[in-house]
Amino acid sequence: MSAAALVPDQSPLALGVEIGLIAAFFVGRVASAALLDRSVGARARRRRGRRWLVEWIAWSLWLTLFAASAIEVATEAPGGLYLLAIAMVWMLGLNVWNAWVLIEEVAAQPSASR
Repeated sequence: MSAAALVPDQSPLALGVEIGLIAAFFVGRVASAALLDRSVGARARRRRGRRWLVEWIAWSLWLTLFAASAIEVATEAPGGLYLLAIAMVWMLGLNVWNAWVLIEEVAAQPSASR
């Protein structure tokens, strides 16, 4: 993403398309993760349905912001790069949340309590 933004003399349309392609990649990744997560039983997930729903709503909002920033940049809207910055900060926060959840789930394993 940084390399795409730093290309000199790049048109806003080209930058918007590059951001859009990256956003489309992540839409596919999140969709496949959601399908995989939903394919196993609730007991195997070890997460309450409400928490799962909150996480996926947060990821969906991030994807929406990310895709919207691609459209805004491509159309040369004044807030396009600001929207992209918000999406990137949102993504960082979600990744910190995911790391915390992973640590919490590993710590909750019966073999980890020794």
